Amino acid sequence: MLLRVALAGIVLYQGRIDLFAGSNATAEAWIVESIFGVSAISLMVGVFTPCAASVMGGLIIVAHFFFSPASCSLSASTVSAALVAAIAAAIVLLGPGALSVDARLFGLREIIIPAAPSKRSVG
Repeated sequence: MLLRVALAGIVLYQGRIDLFAGSNATAEAWIVESIFGVSAISLMVGVFTPCAASVMGGLIIVAHFFFSPASCSLSASTVSAALVAAIAAAIVLLGPGALSVDARLFGLREIIIPAAPSKRSVG
């Protein structure tokens, strides 16, 4: 839960700075930051966590390489873009966690690893 909320908080805070601190926000910036905002809120609540983290991680990479740096300042720094993408990938691999809406909707999953078969000599 801490990882989800931390990533979502960073992205929401940066999006607010990008859109409202400068007066030169383009339509491209509004679209990118709106998608970031929706996926960040979804991450905070824990709804569709793997999908939201995938969208966030993929969009940060796309925004870094294809959009202008003025459209999304989070994508302007290679280090911050790589960090957001890495955290999003970790969330995708770890799953939503016990304190999420996804856990309530789909139930907790437990992975049981079977014991190794014993090697008995026959006859």
